[in-house]
Amino acid sequence: MTQKYKSQFLTLFILSGIILVLAVWASSGNAWRFKQYLGDINPVLALLTSVLLSVLLIAVLLPHSGFQYLSGRATTGLKYALLLAALFTIPVAILDYFVPFPEDINVSFPHSLLFYPVMAYLVEIAFHLLPFAWLYWLLARGQNFANHSRAFWISIVSISLIEPAFQTWASTEQAPLWKETYVFLHILTFNVVGLVLFKEFDFVTMYALRIFYYFFWHILWGSWRLSIIFS
Repeated sequence: MTQKYKSQFLTLFILSGIILVLAVWASSGNAWRFKQYLGDINPVLALLTSVLLSVLLIAVLLPHSGFQYLSGRATTGLKYALLLAALFTIPVAILDYFVPFPEDINVSFPHSLLFYPVMAYLVEIAFHLLPFAWLYWLLARGQNFANHSRAFWISIVSISLIEPAFQTWASTEQAPLWKETYVFLHILTFNVVGLVLFKEFDFVTMYALRIFYYFFWHILWGSWRLSIIFS
């Protein structure tokens, strides 16, 4: 294993270790917060399993493609992630102001500071990294991965559909069809952008996009909306 690949796995283990600590902390006495999203699945066990599978898939992807867990362009990637997260937050916050989502849609502060970094990491691994890596590998295996733009875009669009489909299925909100359609397309577009950032920069940038978005949407706006909309 070259030094380049060693640094990739070292970054994976360090970041995953930090998230696992946060998961243990967040679920200690507050496991019910994860139950809404994970059911009876233990969040720490789910995260640990996802991380171990990620190690195997990154080992497959790294030698054959331009995908990286952390690249030398991470600083530039984080700037894009921050800007894009803000741009994605604005329209959905406006929608929430005029056609509100349920009052209890967000985890309350300060528990949100632990909950959302964990959920963001789990979502990016379980909904994006794992299925994307498998599908991309199946479509492009046996050839030069780097030249397979068709396999890349088929994988991106296909995998980006998972999260909005799951959220639509799991939603209990009785919303008008146009609102459900907008939310579906909003999440779909967000996921496509995230996976493009993964290709252009690295996994950490894709994760950062979701962390910044969760901070703006769930934590900042999530706190303000309670007094602005429901007071």
